[in-house]
Amino acid sequence: MRRPLGIIGFSYLFSLGVALFLPLPAKLPAVLALLGCALLAVAIGGKQLRPTALICLMAAVGVLANYRATTDRMLPQQALAGSAGSFTVQVTDLPQYSGQTTGFTGRVIGCDLPQAPDEFLIYFTVLGSADVQQGQYIAVSTQLQRADEDQIFDSFLGRGIFLRAFVPSADQLVYPPVPDSDSGMATFWADARRQLADGVYRQLPAQAGGAVCAMSLGDKRYLSADTKETYAAAGISHLLALSGLHVAVVAGLLTALLQLLGLGYRVNTLLCAAVCLAYGALVGFSPSVVRALCMFFYARSALLFYKSVDPYTLLGVAALVLTAGDPLAVADVRLLLSLGATAGLVLLLPRLQRRRSRGPVAASLCQTLAATLCTLPVAAVSVGKVSLLGLLSNLVCIPLCGIVVSLGLIGALLTALPGVGSVGFLPLVISGLAARGIELVAGQMYRFVQRFPWLLVDAGTPTALTVIGVALILLALMLWLPRRHRFDSDRGTGVK
Repeated sequence: MRRPLGIIGFSYLFSLGVALFLPLPAKLPAVLALLGCALLAVAIGGKQLRPTALICLMAAVGVLANYRATTDRMLPQQALAGSAGSFTVQVTDLPQYSGQTTGFTGRVIGCDLPQAPDEFLIYFTVLGSADVQQGQYIAVSTQLQRADEDQIFDSFLGRGIFLRAFVPSADQLVYPPVPDSDSGMATFWADARRQLADGVYRQLPAQAGGAVCAMSLGDKRYLSADTKETYAAAGISHLLALSGLHVAVVAGLLTALLQLLGLGYRVNTLLCAAVCLAYGALVGFSPSVVRALCMFFYARSALLFYKSVDPYTLLGVAALVLTAGDPLAVADVRLLLSLGATAGLVLLLPRLQRRRSRGPVAASLCQTLAATLCTLPVAAVSVGKVSLLGLLSNLVCIPLCGIVVSLGLIGALLTALPGVGSVGFLPLVISGLAARGIELVAGQMYRFVQRFPWLLVDAGTPTALTVIGVALILLALMLWLPRRHRFDSDRGTGVK
C-alpha cells in the first residue's frame, strides 16, 4: 500500500469535514456503517481492498471524534446561551478593531454560573475602542449568546468558540490584577510586541507603518478600517493575518542566512526552530501560527532522521496532527488555507517548475501560483465570494509581502537596540515601500471591483458532497501518483 500514513491523515481530515454536515442522530449510525464497510473489505478483498478498509476505518474514527466533541463540548456550552453573569477572562489573541467596535476572544477562568464548564471561550464585541491586550485579565458582567452559525466553515466553530457576548461600553470592562500564579510570559511577549510596533510606527507613520506592523508583528492597532476593506476587496486580506506564510518567510530568511554562514543542516534546523518559537511567542501563538509551527517542526525533524521525506505523506501526517486534538478545528478556514497552500506546493509546484523553472523570479511566481490556486476554493467558501482579480493580486503581492515581513522584522529588532536604532531605518524604509506597493495594487483592484461588480462572483455554500468529492480526488492521487518528488535534507529543496 502506498503512503499509508498519508491515507490515514487525509481520511481522518475529510471525514471530520463531512461529519460537520451530518445531524447529531445520524453520526453514530454512520460510524457503525463505516466500520461494517471496513470489516467487509478486509473479509472479501484481501490485500487489494486494504486501502478501502483503512479509509473506512479512519472515516469512522473521524465521525466518532466529531460526535464526542459535539456532545462533550459544544452542546453543554451552547446550553448557557441566554444566561447572564459575571465573568473573569484572559484575552487569548490579538483584539480586532473594526469601525466602532473592538472584538476579542476571552478564556473564562471564573464565573458565577453554577452549570458552566471549568474553562470555555467567549467572543466579546465591545462598543467603542477598548484598550485590550493579549494575555490581559478582564472582568465583565454580560449576557451570553450563541455564536453565529451562518455557515459550516467559520472562524468561531473552528476555534472552539460557541458563545459570544456584547458589551455596550468599554467602561464596563474592569482590569483586575494579574494572578500570582500567572507566569507573566504572555504579558512579557505582548509588551515586547507593542514596543517593537511602536518603534516601527515612529519610523514609518501613516498607512505604510500600520501595514508593516500588521504583517511582520501581528499588531493591527495602526491599521485603518479603509486599508482592511481595500485588502479584502482585492482578495489579499489574508496577508494582514499572521499565518503559515509569515512563519515560512521567517524560517526561509533565517535558513538562507545560516546557509551563507556554512552551518550544517542539523545546526540550521535547531537554530531555525528556536527562532521560530520565539517569533510565535512574539506574535502571540495564534492558532494559525501554531499550526504552521507544527508543520515546520514535523518536516524538519523528519528530515533529521531520514534522507528524504515524501511530501504527500508529510501533508497527510500534518493534517492528522493538527486535527487530532480538536476535531472541530477542521471548520477553521485558517487551517484549511494552511493545508491548501501546502497541498499546492506539494501537488502543483513540481509540475509547474518542470515547465518554467529558470530563474528566481519564475520560481517565486510558480510557488505563488501553486499556493493561490489551491487556496482559492477555501477563500471563496469562507467569504462567499470569489474575486476574479484575487489570483493576479496574489501573484504580485505575496512576493512583496515576503519583503515586508522579513525587512520589517529586521528593522523592528534593530530599532529596539540601544545606540544603534538608526540602523534599522533603512530596512524599515524598504519594507514600507513594499507595503506601499501592496497598497497601490490593492487600491487599483478595489477600484476595478467598484467599477465592475461582476468581478466578485458568488461562491455558493459548500455541501457534504463537495467535501467527499475533494477527498476522493486527493486520496486517489495519494494512492496512484508515483513517489518521484521528495524533499532532500542535504539540499533543503524538492528533488526528483
